[in-house]
Amino acid sequence: MANKQTIFCILVLTIVVGALISIAVYSLIQALSPLKYSVMDANLIQFNYSNKTFYYNLALNMTVSEAIYYEYIIANVLYQNVTFGSQTVELMFKKGFSKWNMDLKGQHVMALNTNQISEFNKEKISGVYHINVKLCLRSRLNYDPRRPLVRCDLLVPLKSNKEIPQAHGFHATRCHLGYAHDDNCS
Repeated sequence: MANKQTIFCILVLTIVVGALISIAVYSLIQALSPLKYSVMDANLIQFNYSNKTFYYNLALNMTVSEAIYYEYIIANVLYQNVTFGSQTVELMFKKGFSKWNMDLKGQHVMALNTNQISEFNKEKISGVYHINVKLCLRSRLNYDPRRPLVRCDLLVPLKSNKEIPQAHGFHATRCHLGYAHDDNCS
């Protein structure tokens, strides 16, 4: 009888150790696989600032070429480090290549300081704006305190500016991976 209990304990222990090793290997593979996010196209139809309010109309086409194990992505769009648009993109669990579109249109009240207004006016003259996209990735598996945070630094021409030659239009941009250590996605 003691023999059967010993065999049963060894079997349970083997299963538990095997499960722990599987989780560790999965975590290692996830940590080592590079996140490859890109903004393939950006259309800026409207981008104006008046009376402390941004008026914007921005469409982004983004891609990821990796296995996606994230439940959703919070995408924040910033101008001069101030968030003016945000969207949550829900994803399925996929492998390979995925793409999604974000359409951000509206207005956002934000007071720019003198330096920021000066920079905005320079960019308005050139017709090309520095816009940042921050992707906060959220997974169902919350055992890792680090949160993948993808940053995309974009130079986006205003579509209504006829003076910008086509050669100076938007160029596909690869994003950069970092990690946040809290739930703040701003």
